[in-house]
Amino acid sequence: MELIFQGQSFIARADRTLHWPKHNALLAADLHWGKDSTFRAHGIPVSRQHLQVELDRLIQACRATQAEQLWVLGDLCHGLDGLDAQTEDRIQSACQHLPRRLLVEGNHDRHLQAHVRGWGFEWYQEGHLMDGIALRHHPGPGIHGHLHPTHWLRQGRERLRLPCFRWGPESMVLPAFTGFSNGPARALGRGENAIVIAGTQVFRAR
Repeated sequence: MELIFQGQSFIARADRTLHWPKHNALLAADLHWGKDSTFRAHGIPVSRQHLQVELDRLIQACRATQAEQLWVLGDLCHGLDGLDAQTEDRIQSACQHLPRRLLVEGNHDRHLQAHVRGWGFEWYQEGHLMDGIALRHHPGPGIHGHLHPTHWLRQGRERLRLPCFRWGPESMVLPAFTGFSNGPARALGRGENAIVIAGTQVFRAR
C-alpha cells in the first residue's frame, strides 16, 4: 500500500518491509536474528525453524520488489549469545540470496560489527541521509525502528493488537520484522497515520 512521507512515495508491505521505489531499496527494522536461539538456551521451547522462516520471508521480499539494496534500520541481531554455529550458518547461507546489504547501527548491534561485516553488510551510523531523509534506529526525524509499533483493532468487545507502520510529518517508524517483538499500542496523534498488517493484508487505520 502506498504512503507518502516527506514528499517521497513508499510501499508498506504485509511482510513488514518498506519499499522505496525511487531508489529500488527495501527497508526493514528489528530483525533480531538469533533471538530464537537465546530463548532456547534459556529453556523456552521455540521452534528451530523460526529463523529460517524469517530469513526466507526476507529473501522473498527482496525478490518480489527486485530491490537492489536492503537497508536494516538497526537490531539486525539480538545478541552474541544467540549466534550459535547453526544460526551463523543459516544467516551466511541466506545472505548469499540478498542484494547489497546495509545496516544502520542499533543498540543490539554495537558489539557485533565483526559478525555483521562477515555477512557482507556495510555499517552506517544513525542519521545517514538518503535523498534528504535520515535513516536511523532510535526515534528521531526520518525513518526509524526500535519501537516495534502496534495498533489495536476493536470490534465490539473484541480487541486485536497488530503490527503497523506509523508516520507523521517528521518521522516514520517501521514494524519489527521479527514476529517475536510486538511493542505497545497507542492511539494515533494529530497528524499521524498508520498502516496495519493483518496476515497477508495491509489497511489504513481509522
